[in-house]
Amino acid sequence: MLERITTLSVNRIIQHHNKMNYREILINIVKEYLNLTDLVVLDDSTMLIDVGADELDIVEIAMGIEDETNIDIFWDGNNDMEYNEMMKLTFGDIIKLMERG
Repeated sequence: MLERITTLSVNRIIQHHNKMNYREILINIVKEYLNLTDLVVLDDSTMLIDVGADELDIVEIAMGIEDETNIDIFWDGNNDMEYNEMMKLTFGDIIKLMERG
């Protein structure tokens, strides 16, 4: 019983730690793919298209997220996200999708 509780506790800590790092992971990936400087402010309401991302950039950013985290943000378990939905994503939206994992 104690071993099971310990394993559950460790898993919760890891999940919490991962969620806290999603923002940092996302910002690093976006800055890398779009060649942004640290002066660019990226908050939850910032849309990818607001910082210069086009359709291909968004797909590449999603692939970068999947490479870093093993999370496919464009797959909801049933369907791929529609193109028009991808273009409206904010950083907050992407972090929520990453947390949903």
